[in-house]
Amino acid sequence: MSDRHVFEYALLRVVPRVERGECVNAGVLVYCRARSYVGARTHL
Repeated sequence: MSDRHVFEYALLRVVPRVERGECVNAGVLVYCRARSYVGARTHL
């Protein structure tokens, strides 16, 4: 069985109109301390 690592993530959100409470998920950040890895992917 392969080694397992803990990854943490955070969503990137765009808020085009704060007063209307709108938001759109625009990407994700991924982090793994054990593998010294940081990655990001965006898409609109």
